[in-house]
Amino acid sequence: NINLSSRQSGSFVFNEGFSLPNGESVRIRRIGGGVTFSRPIGGNWRGSLGTEVQVAEARDSEGNQQRFDVLGNPIVFSETGQDVYTRARLGISRDTRDSGTIPTQGSILRASTEQSVGVFENGLTGNRIQVSYSQFIPVDLFETRSETQQVLALDLRGGTALGDLAPYDAFSLGGGSSVRGFFEGGIGSGRSFAQASAELRFPIFDPVGAVVFADYGSDLGTAAQIVGNPAGVRGKPGDGLGIGLGLRIQSPLGPLRIDYGLGQGTAGTSQLHFGIGEKF
Repeated sequence: NINLSSRQSGSFVFNEGFSLPNGESVRIRRIGGGVTFSRPIGGNWRGSLGTEVQVAEARDSEGNQQRFDVLGNPIVFSETGQDVYTRARLGISRDTRDSGTIPTQGSILRASTEQSVGVFENGLTGNRIQVSYSQFIPVDLFETRSETQQVLALDLRGGTALGDLAPYDAFSLGGGSSVRGFFEGGIGSGRSFAQASAELRFPIFDPVGAVVFADYGSDLGTAAQIVGNPAGVRGKPGDGLGIGLGLRIQSPLGPLRIDYGLGQGTAGTSQLHFGIGEKF
């Protein structure tokens, strides 16, 4: 798989409280390309290997390069405003689920490491490690008219970064794909993180199902280790618990996900989250 890309997106690390000096939101532009190989390596295991070269910088809506937020805190790592990455990635997974889209039993383990080497000027040198494990357990807690299986779904994940780490690449916590009941990135951003989720998934009537969920995430006290401490200056708490209910509507694209989460604590809110596919 060979890819060339040029993309620009917002950053959940900088999405609360303090923006650019001109009042605009932070946008991160990334230009680069790479190649990835992936193949089965026996049994339920699969491995992947890839490499990539990428240049990243912060910009405003007019395309002007930005290095600092309105408080003068750095947005990027390099003093020139351009961060250059020369990366090698290694990933491995073990998948015993009965379905990749609507699993009712089995598990999936994923682990990856990404090494960046400062080969070029303004190059960053560091390593990023992530691990996740999801388990799906069929249960029969109450009677329903549907033949669809009730499932207890559990998910644990974590990660850490060693060496150079640009602020926009910090691990961001909070939101529909993280801890529901919080704004995207509303819990914090850190050099390390741990996150846990539990869902009880059950049918209502075909093709509609429901979930009861609880999520928890923490930056493990590493927010201040990020250049400029973007989470700290924005008053993000660093950890949070979210609970709630959701609907799942089966479609040709996969489950349509609608979750209503209640975030606990000072940064918690009531949030509706939408998506395609299960959270995990």
